[in-house]
Amino acid sequence: MSVAEDGRIFRSISECVHSAEFPRPNLTVPLVNRCDGRALHVALTSGPRRGIVKTGSRVRAQIVFTFEYLKDQKRGFVTVLMNPTDASRVRQRIDRAADSLVQLLQHNGTAQSVYRLDESRGLVAED
Repeated sequence: MSVAEDGRIFRSISECVHSAEFPRPNLTVPLVNRCDGRALHVALTSGPRRGIVKTGSRVRAQIVFTFEYLKDQKRGFVTVLMNPTDASRVRQRIDRAADSLVQLLQHNGTAQSVYRLDESRGLVAED
């Protein structure tokens, strides 16, 4: 794969310079990743799955999925919580979360560990 010198982000590709570091965990996890061909890689590593999640004082049903990322040699995991929706929209919303995480990493260089996917605002850090 060529390196994106123009700032492009490759989306949901099967091979990149980070493939050995971010193997797809199994075929039940959708192939969702983002890569700039150099120093940034985001990959879905688990989910989506339905779960009961407690955040602050609230307990609620959520769809939960996790990304692993690499940004300039810094690695981390981000769990994303999403309100249960029609199954046909879940993949679209996971893609939106991946794009939002890339923007966050490009801007901040790192990420918090838990976010909620908001329809209008993208990823919102959970307290």
